[in-house]
Amino acid sequence: MNPLLGAIPGLLLIVVGLVLMVLGLLARGVGALAGIGSVKTCPDCRSKIPAPANVCRYCGHRYQDR
Repeated sequence: MNPLLGAIPGLLLIVVGLVLMVLGLLARGVGALAGIGSVKTCPDCRSKIPAPANVCRYCGHRYQDR
């Protein structure tokens, strides 16, 4: 049996893993550009809330527009 036949599935797994890693990095980059995933801390209750939020969903603190 040819020893290269055993290496082919391993190489395919490496390629698939690299493609998935690149796609994950691209998705994070697009999310960061859109403001998705960025958070800020509420000054009243110290909860983490999305950065674009105008009102804290936990305590109701309202942020003034800047």
